[in-house]
Amino acid sequence: KDILSNGSQRNIEKMGEDNQSSEGGGAGAPFYFYYNPHRYPAFLAGVVKSFVNPTHECGSEGSECNNNEISNVDSSDKIIDNKSSNLHRGDVFIASGSSDRTPSALDKRLEDALLYSGGDYLDAFVLEYVCPEEIIITEKEGRTNKINVTDAKLGPELERAIQHVRLYVAEGKVRYVMASTHSHVVGAVLASTSLPYTAATTNESKATRESTNGNDEDNNNHDLKTTKHTPAVDALMLRYNLSHKAAAESLSLPCALRYDIPVLAFTTTRWNRLQKDVSISSSDCVKFALQHPAVEVVLHSARDEKELEETLFPLMMAASSSSSSSSTALNDGSGSSNGCCTNSMTWISEEEYERLRLYGNEEMEWNQDDGFDEYPEETNLLASSFA
Repeated sequence: KDILSNGSQRNIEKMGEDNQSSEGGGAGAPFYFYYNPHRYPAFLAGVVKSFVNPTHECGSEGSECNNNEISNVDSSDKIIDNKSSNLHRGDVFIASGSSDRTPSALDKRLEDALLYSGGDYLDAFVLEYVCPEEIIITEKEGRTNKINVTDAKLGPELERAIQHVRLYVAEGKVRYVMASTHSHVVGAVLASTSLPYTAATTNESKATRESTNGNDEDNNNHDLKTTKHTPAVDALMLRYNLSHKAAAESLSLPCALRYDIPVLAFTTTRWNRLQKDVSISSSDCVKFALQHPAVEVVLHSARDEKELEETLFPLMMAASSSSSSSSTALNDGSGSSNGCCTNSMTWISEEEYERLRLYGNEEMEWNQDDGFDEYPEETNLLASSFA
């Protein structure tokens, strides 16, 4: 499924056109995401060395990279030999980001991410861990259980950070702007918000940043010569799983569908607690999340290669056996109240879907054990952005 085309027909064929080099074949693209690149050198080395003649920011190609943290990987690690690979940089989707909001810190994290991912651009830059304190909501009398996201707005620091990352897009260093949050109120606001930004040329944006000499305040006061409104973010990363779904399905996911913002779901296994019942597999958890029409990608951190294979194989089988005729409704936000089955892809049967929903229904009981939900008070809220 195409994760970031921002069109109602987000499907495998479009992703093949968007993120597949002319030499590559097949459809879709692997999505690789990492937080701090310094923490995962072996992982990034595996990604980089799988490319055909990848070029690093340091000027080296492939396994000849002089970056010690990337090149000095234990030989026991299973790294694809780039000589036998047909994989090109355009065949994969690589994202990184930062939880900082100041332009100088964002610049540093982008510089590191580009160096360690073996290319001169990121497919997406993620503003990580956006918190409720970073948005402004005006509470209205008599609407205690509703969040009117159309009256909400981003806080000034967060808005400046988003505008700064948009400069990376203008420079060709980043393709898409994303945000991650553990709050579904924040997710709803981000999905519903549009911002003015400068459609600057690459030279203009570079000149703007260089003229500030790294001054964070001045860096955000550039002239908006060619201004247009665009969604605050191109995609969202949100928590969504069997036992953490009420707030997502009443707040963030409906807003994402309404405004056509693709969602990447994470922690779909609830830190591997959901599989404590032997009848629940990692693949079940992933398929449940993918079944929601707003969810375009599930980020799954497998503990080992065996789990990765056990998770992916049923997904491949489901994808190969499913057809568009099995469910013809478009991703128009008209799904049922539980968010089921308006995708063109049907990952699981209705019976299996309901079994999984029932298994995770007692959200508060799950949370008493692990404190997974950082914002349990959101469970009983509703988004009223469409009134």
